[in-house]
Amino acid sequence: MLEDVQIRLVEKILEVETLVEGAKKQISVNAYERNPIARQKCLDYYGYNCSVCDFNF
Repeated sequence: MLEDVQIRLVEKILEVETLVEGAKKQISVNAYERNPIARQKCLDYYGYNCSVCDFNF
């Protein structure tokens, strides 16, 4: 009995609702590049160690 009710409920849901997957959407993002000369000057001055944990990169 319960199984019949569940089957009818699923059939009713499938009749009423059609779900669509995989719609395409386009996303634009900004990417910022470091100036390689400025980066090297910072590394030369501050070094390669993390200022928080002192890990050496």
